[in-house]
Amino acid sequence: MLESDGTWQMMSVTERKKIAKVYSTTCTRHLSNTFLDGGSKAEQKWLGGKLEDSLASAEAQALRVSSDITALVRAVSKDVGEGIKVYAKGSSTKFRAWLEKHHTGSLFLHTERVDLGVRQDSKTEAAFAVYYNHPIVVSFLETVLLLSGQSKLKDYLFVSLTSLEIIATLCARAIVHDKVTTRMRFFSASESLEGWSVLDMAPVFGALRDALRAGVDNPSAWLDRSFDIFDDLAEDTPEYADFLRDRDGALENEISSISVTLTRIVRDRRTGASVHALCARRGGHRREYIYMFPSRSSSEVNDNGRHVLVKVTSYFKKRSDGTASARFSRAGV
Repeated sequence: MLESDGTWQMMSVTERKKIAKVYSTTCTRHLSNTFLDGGSKAEQKWLGGKLEDSLASAEAQALRVSSDITALVRAVSKDVGEGIKVYAKGSSTKFRAWLEKHHTGSLFLHTERVDLGVRQDSKTEAAFAVYYNHPIVVSFLETVLLLSGQSKLKDYLFVSLTSLEIIATLCARAIVHDKVTTRMRFFSASESLEGWSVLDMAPVFGALRDALRAGVDNPSAWLDRSFDIFDDLAEDTPEYADFLRDRDGALENEISSISVTLTRIVRDRRTGASVHALCARRGGHRREYIYMFPSRSSSEVNDNGRHVLVKVTSYFKKRSDGTASARFSRAGV
């Protein structure tokens, strides 16, 4: 309007500044990714110093073993990862069959791809999964290498995933993912924080800075599961407490013994339709079944209503009231 009637053109620079101001800032969602990118570069330099002699060996150079944890995570996804654009020479389908045969009921986390233009925070997310999965992956690699012989990719993975220094670095990334990455995602991008702006992020970055500085003097503090960098913000931000409750509830995969009414899912041979039937096995048996049971979490609602599917591979004994004691994994199927 000011331009249309010529008023703006007649104003001096001082007058224009009094009635119009433009503030520019950095996207905090991208800024936290910038932190992680810088951290991964410092990590690679630090780990390279720790493994300097080992990496200089002819064997390590032949396998292209390095201190680049991101490259290792990418290689894990390349060999045993699943999804789109899987590596043609990888073990994706063979690994899935082996996993179902030897680790039925075990939790195996999907490894996020760290290429194809993904965000920097996938570097910690994928490392979190690789750290948790690495005993199973190593067991698979032992089997494959014993049966099929040499494979440069699998040899590289086996050597890397059995290195204590590399395992410790994966653990450190997993801790960062838990205590920094996921929480920074919440504060910088959660839709539940109504009315928040970049101005509200100052205390968040301040808390992160203080925790990083404290970690230099006392690194063991970060190993404490209850250590929360943003604990002081929880009182004034109840949405944060709700976020942690939902996040940690979704990640709970403890093997526990409970009594539930078991409903076996079987296939009708004639129609192929799923049929739900109470388990009617007599006596104690060790078998693998797929069961439905009432969910205790609203976040687990699916097409079957408030029920989830779980694989049960354990010793159980059916009681006369239709319940059974069973040890099972909360991992869905």
